Formats: sequence, structure tokens, C-alpha cells
Amino acid sequence: MLAALTGNAPSGRGADDLAPMLERLGMHVRVVDDPVPGCSVAGSSDHRTQTITVVRATRGRMRFTALHEAAHLLGGDDDEFQDALYAHARTSDRQIEEDACDAFAALLLLPEEQVDAALARHGVSARGLAELIATGRASTEACAVAVAQRLASPGYALVLDADGVARFAARSGDALPIR
Repeated sequence: MLAALTGNAPSGRGADDLAPMLERLGMHVRVVDDPVPGCSVAGSSDHRTQTITVVRATRGRMRFTALHEAAHLLGGDDDEFQDALYAHARTSDRQIEEDACDAFAALLLLPEEQVDAALARHGVSARGLAELIATGRASTEACAVAVAQRLASPGYALVLDADGVARFAARSGDALPIR
């Protein structure tokens, strides 16, 4: 899946303009202004029309969402991806596909060497996550996923708003999904 996407990217990982790259793969990107009321979903994909819908947000969040949804579309036709999902079907729910699509988007936006450099000072910790976010290389959500993938045991990298409400949760391992 990664080869299909980066092979069409004008500058490889983290390409600045995603829509033309995704359109070369036969995907159409549509931006909408209003999410469904009471819903935290930032985007969706339609396999039938190969359309990715992204809710208008910060540039970083929209890029993360578009790549996450592209992973759903690419994964639908990728035998290895489908085999991996099937292998986990007995022990998990659809959340494993969501985690994989988050990981795909985060890897494209934040190559491992950039994450390692940002986490070198504080390690895999809340301060390390804050340091990675401060680099401005990707959205807060992509940064949380990159940090969660480096946790030594199952758990979460949570992003909270000023009121302490979870805005985004990136899961690692077999920790139970939270909303």
C-alpha cells in the first residue's frame, strides 16, 4: 500500500498537495464544511466511487484524515492487508483496521527518523509527544499515533483539550478501544 501511494507522490512521503497524488490513484477528494452533528469522525471513504470526504479542519488534520481514508481504499484491494485483518478478526473488532489506517497516515506524514529525532530528548512520554507536536511537521493526531506506536506496552497516546476531554486517542497493542 505504501509503495502504491509514495510511487505516485511528486516528492515522496509528506508531499504537500495530496489531492493530485490521490487522484492519480483514481481517488477523488471532497472537503465538506460541517461534520455530522455529535459525530467525531473527521472523514470517510466510499469504495464504490473511490471518494474520500474530509471535514474542513486544520491543514494538518485534513492531510492526516485524507491519508487515513486513502489507506481504507488501498487496503480494500490489498491481499496482504486483508489477510492481516482476517488474522486479527478472532481477537478484535474493526478497530484494528482503524489503527492500521492511522499508522499508515502517520508513517507518510512523519517518517521514523523525524519521530526518533523529536523523541530523543524526552523519550516516549507526554513531553516527548509535546516535542514532536512542536516540530510542526504533522498534525497532532499523526504525532499521537507515532508516539503510541513506540509505547513499550499496550496503552494510549491521548490528546486532551483544555477542559481535559479526550480529543484524539491513538491506541497501541491490544488495549481496549475507547471513544
